[in-house]
Amino acid sequence: KLRRSLAKAGRVEAVWAGKRKQLGNLSLTVLHPETDRVGTRPGTDTLNNNSVVVKAAYAYSQFLFPGDCELGCWEELFRNRRAELRADVLKAAHHGAQDGTNSGVLINVRPGTLVISCGRNNDYHHPHGVVLALAQKLGTQVLRTDMGGSIRCVGTQCAALSPQ
Repeated sequence: KLRRSLAKAGRVEAVWAGKRKQLGNLSLTVLHPETDRVGTRPGTDTLNNNSVVVKAAYAYSQFLFPGDCELGCWEELFRNRRAELRADVLKAAHHGAQDGTNSGVLINVRPGTLVISCGRNNDYHHPHGVVLALAQKLGTQVLRTDMGGSIRCVGTQCAALSPQ
């Protein structure tokens, strides 16, 4: 299945921090992993800490997509890419798990909107209550797919398409 999907996708390219792609007015920048030696760096004890982290910029809007980044991944980002983490919209890491989106993440990224992609009544109980409380304390708008269905952002204005 994976091979068929990759064949349909066309060209597949390995990426790591610093790789940039310009698609018209959309700019994509890879912030993590720091090198092409995935899994060989300290703090990469889990596959999640090797997540590809991408920052997207379109016009005056900035979006951060951290995959399943956990503490080790974030520590590397804070150490090497802190100045590039600021974004208007943050897609919560690891479905809103406490080890993926914590106070350090929210304080450094300072998103106006936190988008959490998670299934309703999921086995992992995502998103974590601590993440929701932190976002509320910081005045961050929270949009969740388990409660609002698909989420659409136009510029920095994000909303659920089908509130449930």
